[in-house]
Amino acid sequence: MKQVTMMIMAAVLFVGLGQTAFVQAAEGDTGTGIGYVIKKMTGQLVMEEFPEDSEDVVEVTYAINDKTRFSNFESLDDLNEFDDLEIDYQEVNGQRLALKIVRVQVFQDFSGDEEFGGDTAETQYSNSEDI
Repeated sequence: MKQVTMMIMAAVLFVGLGQTAFVQAAEGDTGTGIGYVIKKMTGQLVMEEFPEDSEDVVEVTYAINDKTRFSNFESLDDLNEFDDLEIDYQEVNGQRLALKIVRVQVFQDFSGDEEFGGDTAETQYSNSEDI
């Protein structure tokens, strides 16, 4: 009886873990993109981003749907060209689906910039709700 109980528990655990792995694989990778708006269309937003592993600017398109949440603005209509955004996304079938979009303000700190007596410039992002 004890062996039967252990086998049932093992089977339940195996099936549960398998389903979790399947759901995670189906959902795809998630990430965050930071950049500025260059174009918006119905159901899509195009941004220019600065990947950490490259010095090149990259143009990235995000799909927008009814599940996309907006923070500190109501809709894509409220966005303007060159607005700074932070987008949490999920990769689905090779396309980035925007989960949450936050308009941010970029502050450039030149206290360390060579031109101003230092060696580096530091960029900080702030959610404009806090300003």
